[in-house]
Amino acid sequence: MQTKQSETEATPSIATPGSAEPGLAGPFSIQVPTEKDPRVRFELERLLSRAREIRPRLRAAQAQTETDGKYGTDIHEFFLEHGFYRMLQPQLFGGLELGVSAFYQVIAEVGRGCPSTAWCLSLSVGHSLTLGSYFDERAQREIFGENGYMICPASGNGRDMSVERVDGGWHVSGFWRYCSGAPYSTHFMATTYIPASVPGIRSAASG
Repeated sequence: MQTKQSETEATPSIATPGSAEPGLAGPFSIQVPTEKDPRVRFELERLLSRAREIRPRLRAAQAQTETDGKYGTDIHEFFLEHGFYRMLQPQLFGGLELGVSAFYQVIAEVGRGCPSTAWCLSLSVGHSLTLGSYFDERAQREIFGENGYMICPASGNGRDMSVERVDGGWHVSGFWRYCSGAPYSTHFMATTYIPASVPGIRSAASG
């Protein structure tokens, strides 16, 4: 004869008995690495471990982070020390070059401690992929080599923008709105446009 299992017994607990609050322990509190490359998996597991280590500090600082509009300098120094800012930076320039999948896994793990911190970290780190994918080696060497890492948030929809071709490149000016991840940035990626009237620029309409 079978007996009906109670609803309480059938529902798995997120936190293990005795844990201070849900999410700090239990089956849904740890990101499971999915990378197959041994080098990437090693670095991923290391960063996931560090993210779990700092989780109680992130949770304790959530209210202050919201008030300040940024995570604390101690958190920034922790990210810096353990290589979080170099996740997507090419190995050629001293980065970890983990790839997008591993990057998302680390950000998700940080988000278990503080979603706002994870948001700002992801936006300031993610543009290393942009730099590494679309800029030439000279630019990457110059930018990544300046500090050994790059913290570069981005912002679009600027106002009063102007773009002018000058010797060696472009002179860009304008005002851009708020930019998540800016407080500890080493660089800024501003989205703008180059008018078709600028010499040497071919518009889409002209083919």
